[in-house]
Amino acid sequence: MARKFYLSTFALVLVLSFSFINSKITLVEAAQDPSDGPFVDKVSANYCEAKKDPFLDEKRVIVKDNDRVITEPSVNVAVTLPSFEERDAAWKARRLEANNKMQPSPLATEKYLVDEVKVLGIYQKAEGQGVFLKPSITSSTTIFAMVGDKFWNGQIKSITKDKIEVEVITVFINGKKKSEIQSIPFTRGK
Repeated sequence: MARKFYLSTFALVLVLSFSFINSKITLVEAAQDPSDGPFVDKVSANYCEAKKDPFLDEKRVIVKDNDRVITEPSVNVAVTLPSFEERDAAWKARRLEANNKMQPSPLATEKYLVDEVKVLGIYQKAEGQGVFLKPSITSSTTIFAMVGDKFWNGQIKSITKDKIEVEVITVFINGKKKSEIQSIPFTRGK
């Protein structure tokens, strides 16, 4: 009984596959060769230009007096960092806002760039190692910083006996960020 069922199912599958292949062959014979292009009755006699150029990046176009000017396409330009006075004013505003909300103030390192500080010394505390930083912009300031403290454009990653490693973050105009690790040598108070 099962053998008859399998044989009849096999025969049915063969018949259906042959009929399907035969219908495909007749369709291919009836169709036009694809290398000849579309049928004449399928082509419109009225051609319309595209509404916009598909290869033009609209983010790169600046419109000036109805003339189109295309900016540099592939150059990643870093966002210009604000001056120290602007960063200091923003830091003071954040500190005032934090004090009004009874929250911790921002760290003193947050208003300086990584390039604006040098390491004067390293100290040991119960919480871990820290560094004495001297900003080049403000001569009378010494900052005590630890691993994890942030700068305007980076963060302290590690402290060893002769250098600190900081992560410097560069932000580009297109919103992308690039991170790289830099070492600041220990200058021994010089």
